[in-house]
Amino acid sequence: MKKKSISFLLCIFMLLLFLPTVFAVEPLSSEEVVAQKRAWYPFIKTCEEKLNEKAKSESLQDIKIDRIIVESVKYLTTENEVNAAINEKKFVPNITIYIHFSAIHIVKVSKYIYTYMPQNDYENLYNETSSNLTVSNYNTNNSILSGDFDPSFCTFLGDEYVYNSALSGRYYIALDIADYKNHISTTVDPTVSEPSTSEVKSSSTASGFLSKETSDSSASLSLSTEYTKGQEIIISGKTDFNYFYTYRDGLKYKCFSLTKNGERVYASVREDLYDYYKNAFQNHSLTLKGTYEFTAEDGSPVVSVSTLVEGTKETNLRSYLWTVNKGSVKNPNFKAYADLKGDGLVLSAAKDGQSITIDSNPWGAAKGSQAYKLDNDFALLMIKELNSELGLPDWLYTEMMGTRALDGRQKEVFDYVTVIWSYHPDSGINILYRKNN
Repeated sequence: MKKKSISFLLCIFMLLLFLPTVFAVEPLSSEEVVAQKRAWYPFIKTCEEKLNEKAKSESLQDIKIDRIIVESVKYLTTENEVNAAINEKKFVPNITIYIHFSAIHIVKVSKYIYTYMPQNDYENLYNETSSNLTVSNYNTNNSILSGDFDPSFCTFLGDEYVYNSALSGRYYIALDIADYKNHISTTVDPTVSEPSTSEVKSSSTASGFLSKETSDSSASLSLSTEYTKGQEIIISGKTDFNYFYTYRDGLKYKCFSLTKNGERVYASVREDLYDYYKNAFQNHSLTLKGTYEFTAEDGSPVVSVSTLVEGTKETNLRSYLWTVNKGSVKNPNFKAYADLKGDGLVLSAAKDGQSITIDSNPWGAAKGSQAYKLDNDFALLMIKELNSELGLPDWLYTEMMGTRALDGRQKEVFDYVTVIWSYHPDSGINILYRKNN
């Protein structure tokens, strides 16, 4: 009788252990998955900034993120749920963000885990020794972070969430690093900056290749100096697009050379934009501002460039390239606009280049969510800019912003372009600009 009682209690215990997986909520649709993952991006950005500060204090260089995992005690399906969970101030971690990355410490490449708990502003950094992550209380999460899941305890909810009943019933979701970096980079206002008040002078290095500003905003370094990832520097020299370097960091990058006094540095740009840079700057002498990424195998620094420096004037590179490739009011280059200012989602051009579309809510995020706000703000910025570039009247933007769902599709025909748009409070504004052939 005693054995039967023990067996019965054991069965009840196992049933209770797996009940959450049995009654798990329905997996998200593919559209909901993307919208929900992008809801995390503002918090991931904060986490990444803290990681960079922490890594700098630990003298880590050449950080390469391999995996980003979010751990929660709830199955979070909307932006409102994400924000609510983030804002719950609890001693027991409700949300934990893990960044699994590699970095160079002195001369050795090591793997690390960075953990960040946004509710408590708790952060830590752990080194990897041999094949085992020394992650203190998080040793049980090694398999989660490496992407391996014990089927005895883990249940997949669609292809996204993993529910682990052994770890106090917690949910895990892996984020798309490439989409995160692309989305964050394209939500920054790509406008031309105001002329700098700092005087740009040549450095006194032996090569004379790197420059400095009299302010502390950019570093003054010789080529032999050890760089810190993310450090802002100014480089100059003559371009050589026939001598390039490629690498992948989520997105694919192609770097053209700048050479001066026999020294070389690589200017890193997105590979799909490489020809725009080549057409604009082939065989030019340039001064560019950017951030140090790493040192290539040939010993040349790789610098992610963002700004063209001309005396005391600084211009965003993509904005400059757009002015070179914009075409005319009569025949605008929609493809160039989408490539240089769009993200392929909120703003995208047709393959034939005859039209361009702006969708303020491409993923169908919930109205009022952070994802909805980010995409909507970016869309409104693009609408204003594109209307201006096409020479369209100011009243058009006012008409667009005043459109209601019950108004249906609106259409205005101008000399060289036709504009069609509609609005719904849930799906946002959708606009088509079409050339009049």
